[in-house]
Amino acid sequence: MIENRELENTEEDKSTFEIDYDKKQYLLEFTQTNSQSASRYRCLFSVKVTDNIITILASNITYEAETNVIKLMKRLAFEKLQPEKKPKHKEYLNEFAKLHKETVKRMLEAITTNPAPTITHWTEIKNKEVVKGMSKQECLLAFGKPASVQKQGNKEEWMYDSYTYVFFENEIITSLIK
Repeated sequence: MIENRELENTEEDKSTFEIDYDKKQYLLEFTQTNSQSASRYRCLFSVKVTDNIITILASNITYEAETNVIKLMKRLAFEKLQPEKKPKHKEYLNEFAKLHKETVKRMLEAITTNPAPTITHWTEIKNKEVVKGMSKQECLLAFGKPASVQKQGNKEEWMYDSYTYVFFENEIITSLIK
């Protein structure tokens, strides 16, 4: 998820990503957009793994669309929808359900087709530290996505906003500069 998520450019649309290592759960706030209707749905996406069972929950769902009149953003929280009284509200629910189903389907396909990485540095990851010998996946879990990546053969250099540089060879951290 860390590798594939995309952050919006505006401050208002920044995605959040939190990992609770003890609960084996992550929370991702993101926006799903229907390209045909230009509707946007913002939600908090929670994924938890317990005893090889994946639990996925979408909450805090909000419908968003630009109004044609003066370029304002219309927002409507799902808990305030009245689908039995307003047909448009039922459309919002159905549209979100379809988008959410596709998101979950893509996520589960990625899980089943990509082998899970071996994680051996849980203590460092929980403490948001990177150390020599960590894999790229462990670095992503500890620090998140880098601001930039430079590749040359089997070597990579990741730079983070904090001007921290992490150097990889064959996908393993060989050195770092803080």
